[in-house]
Amino acid sequence: MQVPKLNFLGGDDFGRDPMTGFMTGLFHSPIASTEFFNTTEPQDNAEWVLKERPWLDDSPLDDGDANQGREATGKALIAAATGVDPGDPNARPVEHNAAQRGVVDRSLGMLADLGDDFPSE
Repeated sequence: MQVPKLNFLGGDDFGRDPMTGFMTGLFHSPIASTEFFNTTEPQDNAEWVLKERPWLDDSPLDDGDANQGREATGKALIAAATGVDPGDPNARPVEHNAAQRGVVDRSLGMLADLGDDFPSE
């Protein structure tokens, strides 16, 4: 059965899950990513993305790789916690601030609660 590819920009994902593109944009913007993961009103973004959100399989059909949306979310979480774009080979470490430490503390707690359901991405 043919599954249409909706991503025509050359990425690895198929484009079926809009959060893949959103998280990709966030990991390229560490400041925005930090703000996103620290936002708790009107909803707790970190809790929704890391614990509650149902993820669509956005992976190419033949590669068996990790879910592309979760992969992008992992990179966005790295960017939020470190202040560095994990996709930039020329990125230099930056001094961490309180907002980034808040992302680390909150996300580790949420992910630890997942126990054996912790996603590999």
